[in-house]
Amino acid sequence: MLVIGTIVIGVVGLVVIGGLVALNRTQGNRSAGSPDLPSARLAPCPDSPNCVSTQAPPEDAQHSADPISVAGKPEEIIARIVAIVEAQPRMDVVEQGDRYLRATATSALFRFVDDVDFLVVPEESVVHMRSASRVGQSDMGVNRHRYEFFRTALEDRAP
Repeated sequence: MLVIGTIVIGVVGLVVIGGLVALNRTQGNRSAGSPDLPSARLAPCPDSPNCVSTQAPPEDAQHSADPISVAGKPEEIIARIVAIVEAQPRMDVVEQGDRYLRATATSALFRFVDDVDFLVVPEESVVHMRSASRVGQSDMGVNRHRYEFFRTALEDRAP
């Protein structure tokens, strides 16, 4: 009886894992909308809790984070962000401009993809950041942790 129970649990586990992988493959190409660069606006967070943005309203505690204070020329700041992104496992730069950078971060186990956007606003000496999961509801705090990591890395490296 114990063997049958173990087999059933194993099969159910494989079905759940297979479903998560299939969901990621079918929904994983749903990325964030494009930013409004002339207005210095990143795409807004969805209603789901798996997004953090420095441009979310302060009263939206679930999504809101403070802009990252960074001094320097936009191209220098973008170069620093690129260096940090490229040093992270499973993170890739997918779009880069004079004041904007989009990267993706892929989870190790289920290969879920998160979009990570950076927008340099030199007039305010800040970088706005948005980190959002493409699928699901909960991210177990991964996007908030990613924001804190980049905030610390950029502020510590500021000239």
